[in-house]
Amino acid sequence: MKNKLLVIGIIAVLVVAISVGVWAQAPPIEVWVDDEYIDGSCGGHNWGSDAFDNIQAGIDGVAEGGTVNVAAGTYAENNDLIIREGVTLSLDPGTTLKFAKCDPLIGLTVHGTLIAEGTGSEKITFTSNETTPVAGDWQGLIFGTTAVNSKIDNSVIEYAHNGVHVDWSIISEPKNSPVTITNSTLQNIAYRGVSFKGYDEGGFSSYYYPIQNIIITGNEFIDVGKSSAGSNPMAIYTRSAKDVDISGNLFLRGEGTYFAYVGVVCEDYNFTNNIITDPGYNQGIYVSICYTNMNGGTPVISGNSFEGTATADNFRCIYVSGHYGLAVRDNEFYTGSSGIYMLWHGSPQGGDIIENNLFDGVGTSSDDSFAIVNSYYTTPVVIRNNTIRNTNGVALWATPYIGVSCIIEGNTIENNPVGIRVGTDSWDVDTVSAHYNNIANNGIGLERIGEVSEPFDATNNWWGDASGPKQTTTNPSATGDEVSDNVDYDPWYTDEAKTTLSNAITTLSDLAVDGITVSGFDSSTLVYNKVLPYGTTTVPTVAATPTDPNASKVITQATNLTGTEAERTATILVTAKDGTTTKTYKVIFGSINVTLTKTGPTTANQGNDITYTITYKNEGTFDATNVVVTETYPTEVEYVSATPTPDAGTNNQWTIPTLAPGAEGTIIVTVHIK
Repeated sequence: MKNKLLVIGIIAVLVVAISVGVWAQAPPIEVWVDDEYIDGSCGGHNWGSDAFDNIQAGIDGVAEGGTVNVAAGTYAENNDLIIREGVTLSLDPGTTLKFAKCDPLIGLTVHGTLIAEGTGSEKITFTSNETTPVAGDWQGLIFGTTAVNSKIDNSVIEYAHNGVHVDWSIISEPKNSPVTITNSTLQNIAYRGVSFKGYDEGGFSSYYYPIQNIIITGNEFIDVGKSSAGSNPMAIYTRSAKDVDISGNLFLRGEGTYFAYVGVVCEDYNFTNNIITDPGYNQGIYVSICYTNMNGGTPVISGNSFEGTATADNFRCIYVSGHYGLAVRDNEFYTGSSGIYMLWHGSPQGGDIIENNLFDGVGTSSDDSFAIVNSYYTTPVVIRNNTIRNTNGVALWATPYIGVSCIIEGNTIENNPVGIRVGTDSWDVDTVSAHYNNIANNGIGLERIGEVSEPFDATNNWWGDASGPKQTTTNPSATGDEVSDNVDYDPWYTDEAKTTLSNAITTLSDLAVDGITVSGFDSSTLVYNKVLPYGTTTVPTVAATPTDPNASKVITQATNLTGTEAERTATILVTAKDGTTTKTYKVIFGSINVTLTKTGPTTANQGNDITYTITYKNEGTFDATNVVVTETYPTEVEYVSATPTPDAGTNNQWTIPTLAPGAEGTIIVTVHIK
């Protein structure tokens, strides 16, 4: 009995020792998951140790700092997948994760690292497990504050409530974005496609901790956002963000409050080279209470194209409310009730620039149809070098707050019901100016409304015709675009290339000698040679008419037709309305008189050759051109030779291209006496 007990005790100790050994074994640093693994057939790995058939078991079984490798396949998830801090989940191309529809919704939460890098032909897909999936079936991808270095590339996220959601509003220092999203498709998302939120105090506070280095490039957002999904659905949400690159994406359709939100504080924010087609959102890119350049970072919205048909009646492609330091450039707008709508933005600390944009056919609403609105702002604004055409309402409306500048320059504004509207019923707009613009073929070129303390400065513009803008009182006969009262439009450019101002016109409309317009007169030609009969001694009288009736002229008549060129010249000095720009026309009088003389033997014998000389000379004061000397030979002689050689095909004709005043030449001819 004692021996039995001893044996049993030894066995018990052995079992305990073995059990303790298994329990104390460290989990593997790398595990593999394959939906086809089974016990005994798991690719050479150890089933239940470093080989699993479901993802969460692999995550739970890997060591801290370890990696879970998921083979291509389809994985049905009925519970939340949670990647704990320090763990990397790496999905092979061709992997599909299907999430069940549960209450509450389930999804993938990342506290560590997610690597979802598919290929062009083998995407990684995050989707619903419903037979007939709809947007909002599952929660989406959520990244906690410990998540780092995740990548979503060549992947598909669909039928989720949120696509990618990063809410870090509790962070206490700036942190890098936990994930990059590239070359992927987010489609049929109920609430928000991509959402990044750092810490801020809200309102106009500039105290914040941003999420930094956000990259969202080369993706497709298709039918992202449903109006019924909650408060403010949208494709892109960024708040308290820095060094943001949202570029090269396609956004198709979608519903919700905004297409994209840029809020509270954003630095070095670049929304560039995206295509937005058939937007179904109430508003476009919404820039709200955004202190954007506190540390010198410039937010830029550039190179984007808004096209197709906007669904909402008052869809504003870019809607700005309360911000400063924004650059909107090189975009194309083909849809929406407004292209850029800037409302009560600002701080005098930084100005906004709207430049080099194309607006063609925007202004689709009956009560909100504009290409650019700059309203109730306290930030200086420059609107320059844009092309605005074919709107259904007002091309550009500027209504700044008292004392804040708005410069409108270098724009082409054409074929709109109203080109530029300035003013408000609440205050004057004496700090707005419009210069160097091409304003043509609009129903009204410039409309002034509201309070008026002094005329609006709209000088130095082209209005579609050399006669300037039509103004009922001050320029009624002009045929350019119409301007309203209290607009200072003079001077204007008289040509579309904007080379000549109306107060700097120094051309003549007529130039006459003794009452007859000079042959070949053209206002751009400044010097004319007037050929008079040789021997004329009476000096003709020159008269001139300036093109601009407000220009002046001083005519100095010629004094001596046989004197120097200066004495034979009449000058017309035209001084423009501005009193400083001048131009001088000249009429130079003179004559042309070519004489011929012959010298040679006075006698000759039959059968002999004789040589004689023809001398030609211009006795006049102008060049003689294309002078033709023709010799007639008597019947008793026949031509032998001549120097210079006669014109081709002849033996008796010589052409002198130019014979200057006082110049002469000779022709030496040899003939044979028959």
